[in-house]
Amino acid sequence: ELAEKILIGTRELNSFITNLLDFARPLKLIRKKENFSDIMNKAISFSMSYPKNKPGQIKIKKCYEDKIIHYIDGQLLFRLFLNILINAYEAMEGNGTCFIRISKIRNIKKIKKADKTIKSLNYSESQPFALISIRDTGPGISKDFLEKIFNPFITSKTFGTGLGLPMVQKIVEAFNGRIDVITSTGKGTEFKCFIPLGD
Repeated sequence: ELAEKILIGTRELNSFITNLLDFARPLKLIRKKENFSDIMNKAISFSMSYPKNKPGQIKIKKCYEDKIIHYIDGQLLFRLFLNILINAYEAMEGNGTCFIRISKIRNIKKIKKADKTIKSLNYSESQPFALISIRDTGPGISKDFLEKIFNPFITSKTFGTGLGLPMVQKIVEAFNGRIDVITSTGKGTEFKCFIPLGD
């Protein structure tokens, strides 16, 4: 039992140091042809065995509307998906449903207004996008805290590092994309990541 606790603690410390180092240094994209659905499935599989979350009662409902294969940094995309999934599990405290959707969109102007939107400096609407939506059934995010969620070391969790969502923002910005956050108190939160497919 003690050895198991040491192992879990070591993993969490390693995860924190990795996130801290990744957040501190510039991201270098290594692009190759990748399948978005395959990367999401890998992230789901990894996240469900994540020791810190113990998401035993989490249900996953997937809807892959389009098969998207594109030249992208698959490792960074995996980290992006994994961080949002873990954030969703923690918001639901290990009990709820996570709805995941992957689709391709061409007219981003028709997307409904979000509660919070973050765009990269080189963001451009005149191209097709991969839309990755991850929605939880947690308690939602208050308006006051919503303004802080992408700030480093800001977290509402007892054992959180506050680096998961800032890393999500950094990865999306490296892809020249955008993040929309739609939340409602008592009804959950949806993260929409728009990854450009124009290059």
